[in-house]
Amino acid sequence: MPKGLQWVSLAACLLLGTVITCVLFVRNWDEVSVVPVVKAQDSPAAGAKYVDIELDSPRYAARVAKVTVGKQVVRPGYYSGHKAPTGVPFQAGDDWLKELTFTIKNRSSKTFVFISFDIVLSEARASAPTRGEVVELGRMPEVDAYTVEGNKIDQGSKQPLDFRPGQEMKISLAPYVDELRRKIEERQPFSTISRCFINVNRGYFADGMAWSLADYKIPDPNRRGWYKPVDDSEIPVKDKRALFAPNEVPD
Repeated sequence: MPKGLQWVSLAACLLLGTVITCVLFVRNWDEVSVVPVVKAQDSPAAGAKYVDIELDSPRYAARVAKVTVGKQVVRPGYYSGHKAPTGVPFQAGDDWLKELTFTIKNRSSKTFVFISFDIVLSEARASAPTRGEVVELGRMPEVDAYTVEGNKIDQGSKQPLDFRPGQEMKISLAPYVDELRRKIEERQPFSTISRCFINVNRGYFADGMAWSLADYKIPDPNRRGWYKPVDDSEIPVKDKRALFAPNEVPD
């Protein structure tokens, strides 16, 4: 066969193959799945769970030092408003919150007698509404146990913590899950929850000093229920900076 006819024959075969492919594609259109490309942070992995904690500061007297779910050690992300989770996703069953424990470290030079943290739950998507619970452990010093109106706060039979400098305290979410479930199921199935934010944010020391994230105050002796800011020299942490340096690893 002349060379020119060979090229014509080859081109005709290629064209015929293309036509057949198109016909088969159209015939089987309902069986074809078109998957859009999206950014990972905008589309969390199906079934994955996430844990967030508060962005750290050297001035914080207490901090989440470790998170586990069952035997898994979880690497949490830092919570920042209504943004997608930044922690490492992990797989767990619907009862994962009952298996979640976290460890708080006392980074101050004082003994905590009272500490408070928030548990906030939502779906992994950034725009998801949230539900939460405030948990208080221990007993406030008597000098602090007043409302801003000067009324004494009844603390009942609560006992003070003895959470000393450098110590760690392990806390399970299991005792709080049923109440959280009740709040969540007012709006959606509890099984849809895939994101937990743990915010350790407030406490009182044995000497009456109050701590709230980067702020420290002492009771005003002239007005019960009111506080005065303390000088930086009185803050019971070694490092008084507001932020860690980039890539710095906290204690």
